[in-house]
Amino acid sequence: MTLQIKKDGLWQEVTKQQFMEVVQQGIIRPETIIQYNGKAVKAKYIKGLTFPELTDPKIKVQYQSTAENERSQSNTKADDGNQSAELQVDTLGEAKDKVVDAAKAMGGLLKAGYAVAAKKTGSLGKDLSEKVQTGEVKQKTLGLFQKSKKKIVFGGTVFGAIVVLYLASSMFSSRGLISLPPQTAQVVAKVEHAIARIEGPGGSGSGFLIRPGILVTNHHVITDARDRLNISQINNNFKARFPSAPEGKQGPYSVRFFTTDEDRDLAFLRVETDLSPISLAEDHQFTRGQDIIVIGSPGDLENAVNIGVLSSVSEIGGQTYYQLGIAVNPGNSGGPVIDREGNVIGVVTLKSRIQESVAYCVPIADVQRMLTDAINAFKP
Repeated sequence: MTLQIKKDGLWQEVTKQQFMEVVQQGIIRPETIIQYNGKAVKAKYIKGLTFPELTDPKIKVQYQSTAENERSQSNTKADDGNQSAELQVDTLGEAKDKVVDAAKAMGGLLKAGYAVAAKKTGSLGKDLSEKVQTGEVKQKTLGLFQKSKKKIVFGGTVFGAIVVLYLASSMFSSRGLISLPPQTAQVVAKVEHAIARIEGPGGSGSGFLIRPGILVTNHHVITDARDRLNISQINNNFKARFPSAPEGKQGPYSVRFFTTDEDRDLAFLRVETDLSPISLAEDHQFTRGQDIIVIGSPGDLENAVNIGVLSSVSEIGGQTYYQLGIAVNPGNSGGPVIDREGNVIGVVTLKSRIQESVAYCVPIADVQRMLTDAINAFKP
């Protein structure tokens, strides 16, 4: 990450040491807003920073990521000459303060709502008393109102509470206190560039970049009509095309065989492209009912999107699979199963020939294990 500060309307690049110096000079204060990985954070939540009794509200700080490390998701690194240092954000403290601030705001609104309801009720009671004196309203009506006054105030306050809770939920969501999953369209836009249509003499299937220059797909996608593996044919006749990649990077690209596992129905191919791979769900734990997205190229379609859920864990032929509640078709084989955060949790492998909308995928942990073993085996 490149660290910059904004002074007199201009962004200036600084090292970590320079940044610490301006903090100690009092130019940056606890309430100064910092753009941290695209999220606004107050300087007081940067761990390890202390602030002197000076202030300059004109200064703001921003981290700008370079193309090489734009996908960094944890600590922002600032180059400090010959050394790199990490700036860590106290996200727990930030969230705690947001809860406290929100609670204070809601308490204030409820108190104000009660006061308004009480005032309006008192005004109405006074008006009724005057009308009793003039004979416009009967004494009995005023008596009934007096008995119900507390209920009226309470009802007005409850109504105000409902309004406050609605506004608070909107506020929490917009400020990131409640983490809402991205919409399907956002997830698709995040990953689709790395999903490929793989074509050979015997048909087509799907695949995706699991690491730079490495595609994963199914073993049966790259075999011939008799389910035989012909490495020469793969290297000479198979192509990978990325339908949703930026213009000029879609291909088709030639592929080269890397490794395969017929029992697990997985295969890995090398491809020369600088497209970034899809992120994987590290340490994924199966959760029944988890929302999933499958993207692939069945038939003449390219990167078609289906949504479904994880159903169960199944054993087929001695192998473990995730059962999916989703509709897949020939051509989806080898495509990614993606969670709502845009991380791959499996590789589509099978579909039921008997039941509709029942499919199976290889868990991502097994896919990663196989690829790691293969890479280690080829090391000198």
